[in-house]
Amino acid sequence: MTTNTFAGFWIRAAAASLDCLLLGSAAWISGFSVPVLGPILVVFLYKPVLEASRAKATVGKRLLGLQVVTLEGARIGPRAALIRFVLSGVSGLFFLIGHLAMLFTERRQTVHDLVADTVVVYGSNAEPMFQAWIDELKSWFNGGFSRT
Repeated sequence: MTTNTFAGFWIRAAAASLDCLLLGSAAWISGFSVPVLGPILVVFLYKPVLEASRAKATVGKRLLGLQVVTLEGARIGPRAALIRFVLSGVSGLFFLIGHLAMLFTERRQTVHDLVADTVVVYGSNAEPMFQAWIDELKSWFNGGFSRT
C-alpha cells in the first residue's frame, strides 16, 4: 500500500460526523422502545459489525469512499473490529488523544488502528451494506469470532 491511499484526519472526522448523525438518530429512536439498553445496542451493533463485514465500512465511511482493512489490505475480523470500537471509545473519553496519533504515524493510524493492526484507506466496493451487515450479524451470533 502506498501512503497516498491512507485516509487522513479531516476525511475520517467527516465520516465520523456522518456516522454520529445517523447513530444519534437511531439511538434516540431506540431509546423510546428500550431505554438505556436500546441506544447501547444500536451503537455496538453498528460500527464493529459493519467494519468487519464485507462492506468494510460504516455508512459514513462508505459515503466518503473509505474502508477499514488489515495492514495487508484484507477485510478485518470481529476481534480487530471490537478492539477498534472499544479503544476508539476510550480515546473519546480522553479528549480524542488516541485519534490524534494519526497526525504522527506514517500510515495515519490512530491508537485503535495500531493496536488492532488496521488502517483506513480510500476505496469502496459494491457490496450492499444492509445485506453485508445482516450476514455479519448472523456470523457473530453463530460463533463467527474465529475469523480474526
